[in-house]
Amino acid sequence: MSSKEMRISSAGRALTPGAVALMLMLCLSWGFNQIAVKLVLPDVPPMLQALIRSVGALPVLLLIGWVRGVRWFERDGTLWPGLSAGVIFGIEFVLIYRGLLLTSASRAVVFLYTAPFFVALGSHLFLGERLRASQWSGLALCFAGLSRSRSACRRPMLMPMCCSAIS
Repeated sequence: MSSKEMRISSAGRALTPGAVALMLMLCLSWGFNQIAVKLVLPDVPPMLQALIRSVGALPVLLLIGWVRGVRWFERDGTLWPGLSAGVIFGIEFVLIYRGLLLTSASRAVVFLYTAPFFVALGSHLFLGERLRASQWSGLALCFAGLSRSRSACRRPMLMPMCCSAIS
């Protein structure tokens, strides 16, 4: 699908209960991902886990593309950018899975949740995009929450509850 064919719908309407439930399920699955990876590390090496995940995702993506009518082999100039993005995405997962060998799942999740800060900084530095004050405030609030959650995990009495919540 080319960018000319894509239409952005209005963000002014309320989310349906089904959309909210779907987002909650998506966030829960993302939240438990690093925990699941860490739990099976003794039995399944990290790169094999990444391979299994990718092989499992391929039919889902192909089905979604088929339903949406995507022409996979149309020459529209997106092959090399798409392959480059795929390689970078693959490297990201290699680093995440290897990193889980060296740290806890809760710490890995906190590292992943810092990604929006790097994206905002990179888009400002490399693309010249400007964030509004409200967007910077939101990022600062999220960063404060991440910092606070990590400091609370240093208290022995709160550690099991807090680190489970972060994960």
